[in-house]
Amino acid sequence: MYEDIRDNKEVRCRKPHQCEWCGEKIPRLSKAISRVYKWEGELNSCHQHLECFTAMGESDLDDGFEPCQQDRGKTYSESAANK
Repeated sequence: MYEDIRDNKEVRCRKPHQCEWCGEKIPRLSKAISRVYKWEGELNSCHQHLECFTAMGESDLDDGFEPCQQDRGKTYSESAANK
């Protein structure tokens, strides 16, 4: 079960991060979405590229997703079609 802990917010990264959606590096000083949430009772925090966050929002994720397995900026189904 998914639960937002804090509203997702756009940030400018103070250090490099790995995008939770695509796994690519988010360079220092780049804009990204910062997320804090619970998934199946476990607290998580992550960063995503802006386009990856948009793609995630357009995806059917009732069963969740495997982090770092999607194509950058592509929805879950678009990424699966490429695999």
